[in-house]
Amino acid sequence: MELTERVSRALALTDALARAVPEDALASKLPSAKSNALGDQFWCILGARESYLRAAEASKWVGFGCSLDADGTRQPATLVAALEAAGAKWRAVLQAGAPGDFALDLLEHEIQHHGQLIRYFYALELAFPKEFSDRYALG
Repeated sequence: MELTERVSRALALTDALARAVPEDALASKLPSAKSNALGDQFWCILGARESYLRAAEASKWVGFGCSLDADGTRQPATLVAALEAAGAKWRAVLQAGAPGDFALDLLEHEIQHHGQLIRYFYALELAFPKEFSDRYALG
């Protein structure tokens, strides 16, 4: 599987998780460990998507930034729309064929968050979407 397909799959899996989160869970923290809120995990994912995209366009790192604030990451429709829009921009860049290392950085970041999100979903007793559960053999 080539890089474009791997990045697209990772983005789609994250988006599926975001669509599966009930609104009241986005402000939830892990009950028995120091953590930020579940929505803050998605804030970081979105910020990385947007920041690595700016880096790919500029051919250099230009800093981290996220288009949503904490309130935006607590509103499922706003969060999902922003994630999907950033994902669509990445797919277009990947199809054009040139982001190289920034696409690898994005992929590493996205997958690292998958592991964290699995812990949140288990701890908060949230249901995994089928495609995510199938990919990571969760039961």
